[in-house]
Amino acid sequence: MPKPSSMKTILVPVDYSETARNAAFYALSLAEQLGAERLILYNAFQPPVPVDPVGITTDGNFNTIALYDVENLSENNKVHLDHLKREISNTYNGNIAVETISEYNILRDGIADICLSQDIAMIVMGITEGDKLTETLVGSNSLDVAKHTTTPVIIVPHDTTYKPIRQVLFTCDYKDVSKTVPVALLRNILVATGAHLQVLHVDANAETGEHLQQADALKDLLNDITVDYHAMQHTDFKEAVNQFAAAHNIDLIVAVPRRHSFFEGLFHHSHVKTLAFHSHIPLLLIHE
Repeated sequence: MPKPSSMKTILVPVDYSETARNAAFYALSLAEQLGAERLILYNAFQPPVPVDPVGITTDGNFNTIALYDVENLSENNKVHLDHLKREISNTYNGNIAVETISEYNILRDGIADICLSQDIAMIVMGITEGDKLTETLVGSNSLDVAKHTTTPVIIVPHDTTYKPIRQVLFTCDYKDVSKTVPVALLRNILVATGAHLQVLHVDANAETGEHLQQADALKDLLNDITVDYHAMQHTDFKEAVNQFAAAHNIDLIVAVPRRHSFFEGLFHHSHVKTLAFHSHIPLLLIHE
């Protein structure tokens, strides 16, 4: 099997919540297994919007006293970020450099810039299990980042502790696999971790001739990787994946969000979004 391309730097966007803190510690252990050299803790902040227009005078001019102090916000964020860095450093004696970046920016824009300037191999973010309103209307910063960047994103459930990645599950819909399956990135993850790959196809209906043909095409694409292939006929995608993951001791689920299901509209049903909010296993999203 070919050697993997470099995975030197992992980016961890944080907001000082317990979910983000957990993702940072997960990322550190992942960095060790991947042989990464740097872990960047990143915070993008913006002044909160007042609930009433106290910053505008009767003549329409801004009252500068009521405006938020961006410089003060920046200093406060740096203090919190440095505290998290020290907390990580106090529990870690390895060779991975932990760095911090805090800036006034929109989260997804800042991440996109850093991914380019710092040659980020992977982004690790936390997520909290949401209710239906959160999933359909509000969404998640993690999903928003995954939508707007081509860098692979690992979404870490808030209650997940790191386990070495030994079993990887790739969920595949068997649609045009030669164009949609990120073979190189899959191979890099498997080589770097030494993990075994399980491919799962879930469908409410029985397998068709097209599915079998696409399965053969995928086997050709992954012919230098040891893979087990599975198919499940099930009406509930999330339940099928969770059952399979539990039965096979899966440590990481890999999915390719489809633009027609994941990236179009807040109300569109998405298998990937459902997994992100309700799986207890980290989910790696790789663009097709």
